[in-house]
Amino acid sequence: SFDEGGKIPSETLRHALMTWGDKFSADEVDDAYEQMEMDDAGNIHTGKLITMLTASAEEEGEEGEGEAAA
Repeated sequence: SFDEGGKIPSETLRHALMTWGDKFSADEVDDAYEQMEMDDAGNIHTGKLITMLTASAEEEGEEGEGEAAA
């Protein structure tokens, strides 16, 4: 629901995470954002975020192994 042409404005998502449901603290949002790729305008790539959130631990380990070998 936050997607705008394949990108999510980070400030819009920050507001939602800190306002509704199980509210995140500013530090928790900052920690989460450290794991996300953002462009220079502060937009989060929707597809990459979905991949990150749905990847299994095994898939994450495989990615890390490939990066270490490179």
